[in-house]
Amino acid sequence: MSRKRDVPVAPAADTKVRLLVGLLILAFGGIAFVAVRWHAAASRAARLESQVQASISPSRLDSPSVLPGISPELDAWLNASDETLQNADVLELNLLVAKGLPECKDINITDCKEKLDRWADQVRTLLAQDPQGFENEREKWKTRRRFELAVMGSVLKDDHGVCYVEKIDHGNPDHKFAIGIFKNGTGTCSSLPVIWTALGQRLGYPIRLAVAPEHLYCIYDDGTEKINIEATGSSHLGIRDEAAIEKECPPALVKNGTFMRPLSNRELIGIFLGLRAEIWAARKDMEKALSDFQRAHELVPYNTNIASWLADCARMVASKHPVASSGGRSLLQAGDPEDQAYRDYVRAMRAQASRNHGPPAPGGPYGLPGMAVPSRQGPGPYGPQVSYPRPGERP
Repeated sequence: MSRKRDVPVAPAADTKVRLLVGLLILAFGGIAFVAVRWHAAASRAARLESQVQASISPSRLDSPSVLPGISPELDAWLNASDETLQNADVLELNLLVAKGLPECKDINITDCKEKLDRWADQVRTLLAQDPQGFENEREKWKTRRRFELAVMGSVLKDDHGVCYVEKIDHGNPDHKFAIGIFKNGTGTCSSLPVIWTALGQRLGYPIRLAVAPEHLYCIYDDGTEKINIEATGSSHLGIRDEAAIEKECPPALVKNGTFMRPLSNRELIGIFLGLRAEIWAARKDMEKALSDFQRAHELVPYNTNIASWLADCARMVASKHPVASSGGRSLLQAGDPEDQAYRDYVRAMRAQASRNHGPPAPGGPYGLPGMAVPSRQGPGPYGPQVSYPRPGERP
């Protein structure tokens, strides 16, 4: 006959102790796991920070090679005096900026300039062959200068088939820069006014480019006669009267020089850099777009279109940066464009392209729009700056 074995029963107090010990072990294990993860994230953030610092080290900032997209020729113009730069060929400046794009790097600027020289010779020949041409069409053109500009337009449009492109592709350099006119005979409001201005200047006409909202005009002004030229029209000479300009441009922004003010060549380089940035943006290369928009903003700080593009590009680039998702640190805290982390990143992105040309850009400590008003004249990131009116002032 077998006996039942006695099974000892653990006291209730011992069970509670064991449960408590288990909970403590789990708690310490959780704390240790979190600490390890936090240390790993912090180490990663530190490595990224060191990479940013390395990217703006003095040895790299002092090297001319840290300016992608700026050729030695364009760099020389940017560092020239205003007087020297103002004598530069507008066509050459336009094509030098275009050469920063991969498919435009082999543009033969000399060939393009020589071709435009030949077109200018054609205009001179036509005017010399018909000295009474204006008298025969005085009623139509009103002034001799308008007649001569119409002859210039006839050479472009009738002899060389220059016209507006059928459908704009914002990622195509041929639609943004003058090279498209020499290649295909077509252009847009970004490139056709450049050709008109460069051709007119070869003929000795005081023609300069001016900006309007998302548009470029040519302005002829000899001190006694002023003509606003619409270079994209189908007629030989498109003239935009002041009443039409007032409808298109806010009068206050015309009076203070934001719109319809003849631009200096230094400012034009800024406009051309803005066009190149739009191409990068259309191709979804936002870091290159940000770099070019920042340089453009340095040169034309009152161009609201460029300033808006700059802010948008900076937000998009910063939001995709690795630091934004490491260690819980966001570069766009609550989407605030003046957040210090956001500005630090924009500063790092721009350092390589701006430091060896001088101090940070106008507009604030990191050149972001809307943070401050730049000085009107004096040394700037690309040499001496021309005087331009502050908002609210008359030019």
